[in-house]
Amino acid sequence: MKSALVFNVNMSSIVYVLYDLEWVGEEIVAKKRILGIVEDIGKKNAEYVLINRDEKRQIVNEPPEALSDHASAFDAILERLKNESMPVVIGHRIVHGGNAFSAPVLVDDRVIQAIHEFASLAPQHNPPALLGLRTAIGAYPQVKHVACFDTAFHTNLAPEHFRYAIPTELYSTHNIRRYGFHGCGYACVTEKVTKRLFGGDDTGRGYIICYLGKFDASMSCVLDGQSLDTTMGLTPLEGLVMNTRCGDLDPGIITYLYRELGKSSQEIDDMLNTQCGLLALSNNVSSDMLTLQSLAKKKNPQARLARTVYVERIRKYLGSYLVKLHGKCDALIFTAHLGMYDADLRYDVCHGLDSLGIQLDDALNNAPLTDFTDIATTFSKTRIIVCASDEEAYIARQAAVVSGIFEREAELAKQAKIQANKLALLHRRNAQITNDLDDTQSIHFDLKLPALGRAVYIDGVGSTWREEVGLLFQILPHAPRLGYFRPFADDDDRKMRAMRDVFSIDHNESYNKARGASRQEAIQMLSKGREEELLDVVVDKFLNYSANKDFVLVSRASLGKHRQGDAFWTAKLAAALSLPVIYVTHEARSGGIFIKPLSSYLAQLSEVSNRVKQALEARGGKLAGIVTTLPSGGYSSDETVSTHEEENNEINRQDVLETCESIGVFPAAILEYNAQYSSTSIAEVADALAAAILIGESEQLAASQIRGVVVATRYVSEILEMLRQAPAGQLLVTHSERVDIILGVAMAQLSSDFPHLAGILVTGYHAAATTSPSNNFSRGVDNRTGRNRAMSFPPLSDTGPYDEEFDARSFYLRSDDDEDDVALKRALTILRRVPSTVQLPCIIAVADGTYSAVSAVTNITPPMLPNSREKIEAAQLVFEKYLNHDFRQALLMEVLASKNPQNNNILSPKPSITTPKLFQHDLYSRARNKLMTIVLPEADDRRILRAAAELIHRKLAKIILLGNKQHLRRLAKELRLESILFPTHHEKIIMTQVYDPQADEDPDEFRIVMANALYECRKHKGLTQDGALRLLRNDPNYYGTMLLQLGLADGMVSGACHSTAATMRPPLQIIKMKPGVPIVSSVFFMLLPHGVVLFGDCAINVNPTVDELAIIATASAQTARAFGIEPRVALLSYATGDSNSGTLIDKVRDATTKARDILPNEFFEGPIQFDAAVDPAVAKVKFKGKENSVAGKANVCIFPSLDSANAAYKAVQQASKCVAVGPIMQGMRKPVNDLSRGCTVNDIVNTVVVTAVQAQQAGILEDNN
Repeated sequence: MKSALVFNVNMSSIVYVLYDLEWVGEEIVAKKRILGIVEDIGKKNAEYVLINRDEKRQIVNEPPEALSDHASAFDAILERLKNESMPVVIGHRIVHGGNAFSAPVLVDDRVIQAIHEFASLAPQHNPPALLGLRTAIGAYPQVKHVACFDTAFHTNLAPEHFRYAIPTELYSTHNIRRYGFHGCGYACVTEKVTKRLFGGDDTGRGYIICYLGKFDASMSCVLDGQSLDTTMGLTPLEGLVMNTRCGDLDPGIITYLYRELGKSSQEIDDMLNTQCGLLALSNNVSSDMLTLQSLAKKKNPQARLARTVYVERIRKYLGSYLVKLHGKCDALIFTAHLGMYDADLRYDVCHGLDSLGIQLDDALNNAPLTDFTDIATTFSKTRIIVCASDEEAYIARQAAVVSGIFEREAELAKQAKIQANKLALLHRRNAQITNDLDDTQSIHFDLKLPALGRAVYIDGVGSTWREEVGLLFQILPHAPRLGYFRPFADDDDRKMRAMRDVFSIDHNESYNKARGASRQEAIQMLSKGREEELLDVVVDKFLNYSANKDFVLVSRASLGKHRQGDAFWTAKLAAALSLPVIYVTHEARSGGIFIKPLSSYLAQLSEVSNRVKQALEARGGKLAGIVTTLPSGGYSSDETVSTHEEENNEINRQDVLETCESIGVFPAAILEYNAQYSSTSIAEVADALAAAILIGESEQLAASQIRGVVVATRYVSEILEMLRQAPAGQLLVTHSERVDIILGVAMAQLSSDFPHLAGILVTGYHAAATTSPSNNFSRGVDNRTGRNRAMSFPPLSDTGPYDEEFDARSFYLRSDDDEDDVALKRALTILRRVPSTVQLPCIIAVADGTYSAVSAVTNITPPMLPNSREKIEAAQLVFEKYLNHDFRQALLMEVLASKNPQNNNILSPKPSITTPKLFQHDLYSRARNKLMTIVLPEADDRRILRAAAELIHRKLAKIILLGNKQHLRRLAKELRLESILFPTHHEKIIMTQVYDPQADEDPDEFRIVMANALYECRKHKGLTQDGALRLLRNDPNYYGTMLLQLGLADGMVSGACHSTAATMRPPLQIIKMKPGVPIVSSVFFMLLPHGVVLFGDCAINVNPTVDELAIIATASAQTARAFGIEPRVALLSYATGDSNSGTLIDKVRDATTKARDILPNEFFEGPIQFDAAVDPAVAKVKFKGKENSVAGKANVCIFPSLDSANAAYKAVQQASKCVAVGPIMQGMRKPVNDLSRGCTVNDIVNTVVVTAVQAQQAGILEDNN
């Protein structure tokens, strides 16, 4: 059993509690073993009382000298504690920590010095508490000590709530401001009330807390779990009337006492702290509120006055705080001694406040109370809570968290909660399962589906690319061994190739294994009447392929013109493979206009679904569900065109549900129409037309979306004017002879005022006919091109007939050989010399003439390519949102249950994420779940702006850019990113903020706040106020760090233009490291083809010591686990095990031992060579066949020095061409990550996403603390 000791020391008493700590469920429970109280220290009536776990009270007989002062009292306490077991952590309540501490911290010399420095602001509390802290450290030097500050709860106060209206110098130089107190009590009560009333979610919750103690009192206004305002100020004197403290006071009284009455500063201080308050108001009758209440009932006027003033001061602040909460107070909370035990006081405070939503139930108020009682009436808008504040137990729990003694239990509890949630879903579903899908007349959608097995067949009307991608993303996190099978496919099948690339599956398997037969083989067998034999071949190949897969998606069978209809092959193959079918239906479209009336959509849906269902049932198959897309845009009839908005109320999800139920089919997903699927990129056009790529990188080609087509045949000036008036995103089509147009339009893109072109399609380019397929996105043209729904382009724009008077040949020198395309090649040479900072439009070329090319462009149905990122993400997101919950569970039930063969009703937890695709999928999903704000100090770099735009466009993070806003706008305009980074439409959510460190118009208040905070952090190092201002103005990394420190950002990413030292120096000085973490280290996420491996430390620690190497290893293991990877840590060296000796090997061996001691539940191995760590075959030889949890399976590799680590990560990255995400910093209190100066846009995006996820985790830990 682990135990914690807590000390709460003040001027006249010492309270200590020894707790037994236990991890129960999802939290730390502190059970009191013994409570000790020494009161009235130094007085004749000093008393030492012990109360055990059974609440039995025992007075300890100590001689008077034993309690004559705090030091003697501590000696007596420590002597008594020798009979108890050694605590694992000791917590100390410290009243005043200024603004230096926002959370509990491990005690070190720095903390002790800070407590001493703030003693002048809490003379009755900090000095005795500091004495107790030093005494406890002397008695328990080997135990971790944690300081919990009352002021920490209020460190988030806004300037308007903590500043006094006094000269700025008094604030900036002397720290005269409002701090607030009783923070441990407020935090404890806030946590308890939020948990009891709102299940632990404090979002948007507003409380007014009355901390009414026996000796002192204060109030706090709390919003979102944080202090919004409080009554106490620089010292505990301000605010409410207390037993002997005055509370709010006109400062003129102090000068009057000094000037007119000749009082000294010490006399004034003593008077205000010990002779005022209730004692003074009652004319020295009593300072005890309960005594005054008794006297007031006996008509004692002084007692009545004292009590009335006390209550009215509370009501004054209560009204103020209601205004701050905009009238929405979820709970008025009474706590501490008087708050708990003075029912008349609670009545007086709440009386007459019914109109404000505060209605006290008098009967409940006077009834016996527990430690948590709601005493409001049923109709009270605000709950009135009486809540005990167990500050010592709160401190014990916080000390346990900060010291990390339950870190492993917390992680296991998190995983258990995930599994419990899944188990609950499974039980709920199993309770309502129907065993017979054939009885379709009995299907109702309040019933659940049975398991669909570990494979499904998908087919449909039109293209099913989106639906297949969306379904696979739903399955992927639960089925790492994912399979994709096609009954008929050729060796160059683009769909199989795309799915393998998108989901990183089957890279080491031939296409032949993942298909039933080639199309040619299938056609030959069918032509000879060998249909049954063909089915046998498909079934045999499928069974062999699926044997080692967690889940297989079988994609539609396509034989081109030889197909006998969708329903025919769907029914035949699904029945032969015994697979449930998911059928996809799409509304018919032509040229972007629906060809049927809106009212016919449901009839069409019903007819198609019923036909497929009957075809399947006739052959013993089952239709598991349909996927349909709600229509959008206008429907047309023979005579009229009606818009979607006009008939929107006539069709909705309920109509689809009713239609499905009427014919007995399950609606697996009812998707919203997404215009993204109707848009087409230059990459997709190039792929469909087998075009040559003349200008444009793959990322630009994929990102360039076509919004319209312009055929250019006139003068350049006319074409430029036409394009200037056209919407952005046009595809310009022109002949290769018109080099004037190609050059003119391309160079016009250099102007930020010219609309952005999607690209230029050059026709009649003879070299395109012989272009190597490697320059294209696929080989050949899909034989289904144009068969399905056409692209949704607006009507074509034509610049008119060719002007015969214009002689294009006069513009350039032409070779006698037309096929050389000399002029075009020269033009391309000119364009390729344009600086890379300027983005030219993509240029692709085909050999066909202009008419043929335009016809092909407007009639293709381009498939989803591996680099069609926006369409892929749209498919993923739309299925996450709209896939029916019960269908998702049925789809995954057997996959998850198969992992526990002893009990099919238990859902396994989500598997450890190891493949690059799973890792990135999980990473991006986490980032989107809760958008964090990341500051990018190097916004002047174009790579940073491009990355910021991508992050915002993909909804991965909110961004703060540092730089001149006008300059950044100009850059964004040049890069065609202005609409993303600086949207002007009021309906768009602003995802970008810009702070200019050098702006003259920067508000003085904000600049001063930042400078003061920086000064406070670094004044002990000689930094002045002016120096702080200069740093903020001249170094964007300091500015960004202060935004992070002040809570305006959640994380920071820098380094694209700065060294690692310049990037990390400000965070290390200001943000600092996590409590208990002695060094900062780093890892790279290496997204290797076979899985994700962490390399550490490749960036920070040059030659780590044994202890530092152990810290790097344990920190890297924790990082791996935090990102969903089950860590197996290899500490690398040039020898394995005991095969060699030397200083370096001994260092690694000792570090491995220490790492195991720090994290005994994780797997560490070292020294071990790299090949033995990652290659199972080598590991088997090196370890002589002995089983080892790391050897051959390592996914975290720790290098013994920076030179070996940095060289290794770069060598592996270059050799494997893998993505390396990092360096990711470990050990910082808030996430700050460093970029390589050679980073790409993709590197920046990945690093920001990792930083956002780190920020989420840091926020969770902070909330728990």
